[in-house]
Amino acid sequence: MLLLATALASHRVLHGPPLGDVVPGVPLELLRRAQLTVSLALVNGLPGDERNVLLTLARALHTVETGDIVSKQHAADSAARRMGADAAELLRLAAAEHRGEFQVDWGREADRVSTAAKSMFDLIHHASTQR
Repeated sequence: MLLLATALASHRVLHGPPLGDVVPGVPLELLRRAQLTVSLALVNGLPGDERNVLLTLARALHTVETGDIVSKQHAADSAARRMGADAAELLRLAAAEHRGEFQVDWGREADRVSTAAKSMFDLIHHASTQR
């Protein structure tokens, strides 16, 4: 469901009809449940993939709250404004590393990343179940 929703939100037509004319959209409630399920798996698989997990959780949070699928950078910026200073800093670092600006020693940040990921998951869970 998440891949289909992403494809519908960001595809480019090279030939033929638009994707939305060929396949139905993903209902928002189904998209929210899928994001919640994937987010839990991400938090549980955090070690070794910290940057990507933080950015994906930021995207999931944005999606469950707005129904929109946005870039990692946009999602990180949006989530950083809502999180505490520590989590916001980690999101900014993750986005900067994703852009290739520098490398972060995520192993040194393990406790902070774990706390930030759990906080974002809590927001995702709350937003997914309150609608």
